[in-house]
Order: sequence, then C-alpha cells, then structure tokens
Amino acid sequence: MFEQYLPLMLVGLFIAYRIYKSKKAKALLANLNPNDIQLVDVRTESEFAAISAPNSLNIPVQSLMTGNTKSLDKNKTLVVYCASGMRSGSAVMWLKKQGYNAINVGTVGAVIKHLNP
Repeated sequence: MFEQYLPLMLVGLFIAYRIYKSKKAKALLANLNPNDIQLVDVRTESEFAAISAPNSLNIPVQSLMTGNTKSLDKNKTLVVYCASGMRSGSAVMWLKKQGYNAINVGTVGAVIKHLNP
C-alpha cells in the first residue's frame, strides 16, 4: 500500500538532506575569517573552469592524494569543496592525516552562496 508513495518519500528525503547540507555549510562558512582560510576546489580542471568560487585553488582530488600539496598553507584552515561533497570529504580525511586543518563544506554552490567576502 505505501509502496506507491516510496518514490515521493525518497524525493522528500533527498530535498531535506540537501537543505540540511546547505545550512551546515552556511554555519561553517559564517564562522570563518576570510584571512585565515584557503579555498580548495578538488573538482577536475574542466569543472573548475566552468564555475568556481573566487580566490579558490584548484587541485583535483586525484592529484591532491598523490602528493600535490605545494600550494597549500598549513597555517590556514583549508575549506575544501567539490560538486557534491563526496570528493571533498575524501580529500579532507586525507588532508587531516597529512597534518592540515581542513573542513568539508560540500559544494561549490554552497561556497559561492554562503562565503562572506
């Protein structure tokens, strides 16, 4: 009986999750001093070229995890993002193991929308 409502329920859960993630990113970004952070976009170069947050550094996640960290500042909080939050989540776990202070704020859209200039 309720099987007919399952697709609608799944869509509702997905929307609720997206709203939650956006609010979480907003809260994280609101508490950061722009002078104390470094924006790191771990999407591909072509994704970065299409849209990116101002003053972001593009290091694709595959390149990052093979040791491409020369441009990263260990004295700043790395604000890491991608298209969905999955690659940035993996990147943040790896960066923390390397001694960086890094946070995953999810998506490029969240960074553009919520980062205080």
